[in-house]
Amino acid sequence: KPRIDQRIQNVLDHGQYIMGPEVKELEEKLAEYVGVKHAITCANGTDALTLALMAMDIGEGDAVLVPTFTFFASAEAVAFAKATPVFVDSDAETFNICPVDLEKIIKAVIAEGKLNLKAIMAVDLFGLPANYPEIQKLADRYNLKIIEDAAQGFGGEINGKRAGGFGDIATTSFFPAKPLGCYGDGGAIFTDNDKYAELI
Repeated sequence: KPRIDQRIQNVLDHGQYIMGPEVKELEEKLAEYVGVKHAITCANGTDALTLALMAMDIGEGDAVLVPTFTFFASAEAVAFAKATPVFVDSDAETFNICPVDLEKIIKAVIAEGKLNLKAIMAVDLFGLPANYPEIQKLADRYNLKIIEDAAQGFGGEINGKRAGGFGDIATTSFFPAKPLGCYGDGGAIFTDNDKYAELI
């Protein structure tokens, strides 16, 4: 508590409430922890998803695959981008997006031919990242981007790779109920892609 109090007092003393030195410090430490080149903070987790979709130029006529078992921000951010969320069932053991149903839905959307399938938005749950080794295989096979929503999985890992480090862009939320919460609200985007980072 004394360390937190001192850091808050430092902000009150210098008065740089917007984009102060603590923001750059946080972004550097987040990127280092996750193991990516870029971490960019923002207002909240929903904005992080929205920024990711904007950076990928996802919009009207496009479709994004989202899990059925998640906070509504997953589908909300896709709809806000004027794209169409397409729901994929959950794995019965992990509750994360099911790779088997994922491929079934991908094939169905392609066969229907009405939407331009652009990305998979996987959501980590209960500290457990989604099955990214299998999701990545499907993304490669069908030429899709991956957005990892690591808000409920931050700190988790698969084979030494941390949540927030999977896919083309990852996001997190610092809402107080999340594994890494803050006083109030906040969010972040993670990527190794220089172009995405510059756009965001």
